[in-house]
Amino acid sequence: MGQATPPKTLGIAACTAIVVGNMVGSGFYLSPSAMAPYGTLSILAWIVMGAGAICLGLTFAKLANLAPVTGGPYAFTRIAYGDFVGFLIGWGYWISIWASLPVIAIAFSGAVMDLFPEIRARSVAVTLTVGAIWGMVLVNLRGVSAAGLFAEITTFAKLVPFGAVAFIGLFWVDRANLNQFNPSGEPLMTAVAALAPLTMFAFMGMESATVPAGDVRDPARTIPRSTVLGISIAATLYVLGTVV
Repeated sequence: MGQATPPKTLGIAACTAIVVGNMVGSGFYLSPSAMAPYGTLSILAWIVMGAGAICLGLTFAKLANLAPVTGGPYAFTRIAYGDFVGFLIGWGYWISIWASLPVIAIAFSGAVMDLFPEIRARSVAVTLTVGAIWGMVLVNLRGVSAAGLFAEITTFAKLVPFGAVAFIGLFWVDRANLNQFNPSGEPLMTAVAALAPLTMFAFMGMESATVPAGDVRDPARTIPRSTVLGISIAATLYVLGTVV
């Protein structure tokens, strides 16, 4: 008898949460402040780059439709160019992910100690950092369904304060500032060159819905929709955050 195929557990909510969760983070606070000196040109840059990110995300979604297997960029590259090139892509992609995890964990422990200054100590920082990393390990060991549910909860939880800052802050916007297209004083192309890497970095993670494609319900419909929805949510938050 053949082995039973495990059920596909990720729907559009979980896939959208994965996309948004991988794109929107500390950059929501850092990128708008770095782009503010460029006036409304920075808003235009967010919109243009958001449209480009959607196009690129749909390219990944089309690849996931053609090859609905787990692995994302690694799987597509392996199918197209062979095992060795696929290994190089998968190896680099894997390193880029785990190398950033300690930074996120350290930022988490720093935020906790800022909220509770009385526990500020090196031992507490180490405990929180290591605990956060192992907490993520345990969640993932429970399976794709548990990881997807965790992504939904944490993503929608952080969208509450981000959305509050972005939307409520609109009531305190000085509209006179919106009349300045490029107040930086730099030539237009120089300003565009400065804005491009900031906006491109903010949209990293747009391909995230394709990585667990083998565990996604109806991937031909779910992955494109969650990719477009996730990028649109991120772009909206970034635009409004820059305006505020």
